[in-house]
Amino acid sequence: MSAKDWIEQKYIKGNGFIFGDYSTVHSTSVKKKAVYSVAFDHKLAGFDSYSSQWCSGYIENCVSFNNNINYQLPYVFEKWSNNWSWDPIKADQFKQNEGLQVPKNKRIATRQFYAIRDRIIDNCNANTFNDNVNFDSVIKKLA
Repeated sequence: MSAKDWIEQKYIKGNGFIFGDYSTVHSTSVKKKAVYSVAFDHKLAGFDSYSSQWCSGYIENCVSFNNNINYQLPYVFEKWSNNWSWDPIKADQFKQNEGLQVPKNKRIATRQFYAIRDRIIDNCNANTFNDNVNFDSVIKKLA
């Protein structure tokens, strides 16, 4: 199975990043962190609470697009900054004071992230990886 086939079978079907689970539904001690994380093309949510109502943590410089719901996080994180969202099927559900940003040109931004995905898949298939994949530079270009 190629890396691309594995990625499509493993990730495209469900959620991207999950914060909490059924065992943490009422736990305030669980802290999660996502920094420079990208979720796209998921049938469920890009970033999901997974029924947990009390987790906390940090979401910074994250991007979520083309998911059923990009951000489904019903609680407030300790740190929430520079997060992006575009083209969800259903509206985002989050309680942050700071909103989600949308790139000026969604089509170009989407194309750039798919290009990075394709380079990662090619590197996995070739069993090599170089360091020319830079999410920070792409996120900075969104504004």
